[in-house]
Amino acid sequence: MLLFALVLFLLGNLAFVGLADKTISDEDVTINAETVYYLYDDLKANDEYHVEWNVKTAGAVIDFFICDKSNYDLWTKANTRSQATLVVHKMDSTSDSVDWTVPADGEWRFCFVNWGTSSIDIHIKLIKIEAGFCLGTITVIAISVVALPFLKKDE
Repeated sequence: MLLFALVLFLLGNLAFVGLADKTISDEDVTINAETVYYLYDDLKANDEYHVEWNVKTAGAVIDFFICDKSNYDLWTKANTRSQATLVVHKMDSTSDSVDWTVPADGEWRFCFVNWGTSSIDIHIKLIKIEAGFCLGTITVIAISVVALPFLKKDE
């Protein structure tokens, strides 16, 4: 006589993660009074970035914007500031984040402006989002039915 047993095997978790995002900057910065602090680089069209900030100085705010170099040059001169095209612009911010896709190849700047009369401390994080995908975690379970002989005690 055979005894049938249901055997359950938990094979474990299999995970697949796409390409890792690249952290460009993750730092605490002091921005002096009436000063702009910026991160810049030559960026490629259609690349995606995530930037976030948190002002640590109580009561302080910053303006944030993204622009290319030629518009930054316009913005830095008081008489041409209004002619500058700012792709993203957040005013009077203490904490926020932006996801942004580069519209064209070129030198782009992520700018943080302290219009106040005192220095402020801020935490800035800039991440390049890499193309890829994630399937998440897959738990694999195998079920098997096996035949076991029925054992008799010898007499």
